[in-house]
Amino acid sequence: MAGDGSSDVDIANIKLDYRGGRANRITPENLAGISDCWESGAEVLVTSHTTQYIDSQVATIASIADNGDIVLDSPIHKPISIAEDAQTAVEIALLTRNIRFTAAEDDVENPLHGGHLIVMHTPAPTMQRLVGIESHGFGQQGKLGRYPFHFHMCGSVAGSILSKNSVRNTKQRGIVVHGSNDLYLEGNILHNTRGHGFMLEDGAETGNTFIHNLGAVVMAWTFASPMPSPIMHLQPFGLPIPKTHGSETLLREHPIPAFGLRSAHECEGPAFTAIKIWYPTS
Repeated sequence: MAGDGSSDVDIANIKLDYRGGRANRITPENLAGISDCWESGAEVLVTSHTTQYIDSQVATIASIADNGDIVLDSPIHKPISIAEDAQTAVEIALLTRNIRFTAAEDDVENPLHGGHLIVMHTPAPTMQRLVGIESHGFGQQGKLGRYPFHFHMCGSVAGSILSKNSVRNTKQRGIVVHGSNDLYLEGNILHNTRGHGFMLEDGAETGNTFIHNLGAVVMAWTFASPMPSPIMHLQPFGLPIPKTHGSETLLREHPIPAFGLRSAHECEGPAFTAIKIWYPTS
């Protein structure tokens, strides 16, 4: 009745059609290897189902169904398939590995200093095969050359492979190739990283191949002012290395290597920049 703080509402001819919600089961488009390598208790990454990198999700596998479906222990936001929307279709990646390197949190004065792994001055015919490793907390912010996975001044490393590794929660960058050529990198995952993800450093590296690598949730370095973080970062050949403070998923300084990098919306900024240079002021 008018004036008594209430009103009558007459609703007719309404149909509710439920079309979405949260999901606890994922049906992969490619089942190859899932039943053999994916198991209960392992963590999976579901990249963002929106255009915002922060909407990526990490879930734990409860079981693998007989038909290959991944059953999760708790629901997630419904993933988007390529058929539904090619622009925001998700990638699903296994984060857990049987071999795990975890940096000790024992540096009280420098809590942003974790572990690091470097292959230094070791050319072919010696071959390095780093396959199936999960690392946590690697990288040392502010220290040159201290990265989670780093090939340093090796020359040609033909035959060396960096593959199927899961590089997580880094403190400085991800996978860095410096002064090293002919390295094969395939199927590596970077998740929750600080600074450049995949980086070619000098501008003179050649013959390196990046295939089906994934970078998700790539953020700016903690000690620096917030900077955009494009998935790919190109710099022209021949320029000296600047002091950069951003967080790109790929820093590439040479136009020759081959790249196959997917999920280009998983970082703090645009997916790709041609040139971005910060010159030191002192």
